[in-house]
Amino acid sequence: MGIRQKALFNIKSIELVKENEPKRVSSYFGENTFNMETMQKYISKDTMEAFKAWLSEGRIISLEQANEIADAMKEWAISKGATYYTHWFQPMTGLTAEKTR
Repeated sequence: MGIRQKALFNIKSIELVKENEPKRVSSYFGENTFNMETMQKYISKDTMEAFKAWLSEGRIISLEQANEIADAMKEWAISKGATYYTHWFQPMTGLTAEKTR
């Protein structure tokens, strides 16, 4: 039996569990979101304050702070069971300290 046939056979043999009452979307929507509360657990107090100032006032955050936030996102994703992670950051706003010129 080839790989394709084995895969199809395995899929066919899976027993599905029928939900009598589906979950309300509001009961789980956003539960895996790297929000402010989650971020606060993973970054330093200084970086959190700088991030809040950026958010509310548009103040520039340092490259080190931006990297700390990116590393925190990665650590958080891995703690949630992620086996693959990509953090794609495109600073198109010019609000980070590093300039590309």
